[in-house]
Amino acid sequence: MTLRTQMVTDGATFVNLDEFGESITYTPKGASPKVINAVIRRRRPDATSQDRSRAVQLVADVWVRNDATTGVALVTRTADKLTFPRELGGPAEDFFVLDILHRDDPGVWHIQVGR
Repeated sequence: MTLRTQMVTDGATFVNLDEFGESITYTPKGASPKVINAVIRRRRPDATSQDRSRAVQLVADVWVRNDATTGVALVTRTADKLTFPRELGGPAEDFFVLDILHRDDPGVWHIQVGR
């Protein structure tokens, strides 16, 4: 087994609903929405960082698989929409991609979204 193949396996484990993942709806620009698994770290915008200039109520770091079938193959800043609850168990709300923080190929996308 190579490191590259191990990253694919690790990415699947990371977003697994029995581990850290939760289901979200991801809508790429100009495409149909699809339900995928993601890991979400919800937080308020930090007044001391670059978030202070953004008119957002909530910022979240989201990790999704870098895979066209079980995740997303391309992330588009400001155009892609993610739908998930602001708080676990709450109603789903729309969030938009603010930034792409990191991308592993293969592996996961680490993106920042805001509302």
